[in-house]
Amino acid sequence: MSNTDTYIIRSRNNDEFKLELLFPLAVNRFTANIIEYAQDPTHGWQPSEVGGQLSYDKWGQLVQYIIVAYNLVTYQGYDNVLIIPNFTNDKYPRVQKENGLVEDNISGNMIGVVNTAFSLSDTTNIYTAFPEGDNFAKYLLEMYDSSKVLTSNKMYEMGDETYEITVPEGVKFDAVVLIGIDINEGESFSASDIKDDFASYCTSDFELMDIYHRGESDIEAFKRDDYLETLSQTTRLTGDEKDNIAMSNFINNYSYRKDGFGDTDFVNHRLPKSAEIIRNSVKIY
Repeated sequence: MSNTDTYIIRSRNNDEFKLELLFPLAVNRFTANIIEYAQDPTHGWQPSEVGGQLSYDKWGQLVQYIIVAYNLVTYQGYDNVLIIPNFTNDKYPRVQKENGLVEDNISGNMIGVVNTAFSLSDTTNIYTAFPEGDNFAKYLLEMYDSSKVLTSNKMYEMGDETYEITVPEGVKFDAVVLIGIDINEGESFSASDIKDDFASYCTSDFELMDIYHRGESDIEAFKRDDYLETLSQTTRLTGDEKDNIAMSNFINNYSYRKDGFGDTDFVNHRLPKSAEIIRNSVKIY
């Protein structure tokens, strides 16, 4: 595996995975398309980096994180997935934080583009729900496959029992994936209660996946001996968690470009801890 290799998980049959190598040219083309779409004023999102302040490599890191989030979902072998996003134009005024890192949780909102962007078929169907209104992530998903963009009555807040979506006839989800849904500090929710709120849209045995990256103040955070210990101290959802060790190791081995798109801090300090970061950031119930 070379330093520029990136893999997509096409499908999973028990413990057998079908992987597809994404050539750097295809990844670069995907990156260029996202930058082009970000410059379109019709979606109302004008991130500060569109004018050229953000390097092409940093947009490339965003794409890498999109692929990582996609593989987190397809690793599970689901058929139909409902993504509950957190992206609004106001929440994400930029792609890159002031400390130089990609914005927390932004990438998971966009994983629904991957199947079309890389011409993948016979793989997980990924639907994403957004309310009406200007929203870049919604716009991006519609540019690739509008049939997988569902309408919700509002953006989701954890524990909101009045949240509703319109689902295509005959579609039942075997997974609901929460992307970066904020909760108040010190607050936690019952995973079974959250699942009850989505049960009418899902199969009887569906799983709930909570993806929430807590972020770092700067690259120095990765260098601290207690960094991973700090991550594990926060409980968002309570309930029986499914084991995620094999998943986190697999994603770490096949989803990250080992050159970090030229970011030596990423290669030297974040990449060695990525599997453990995934374990703390991705919970399945």
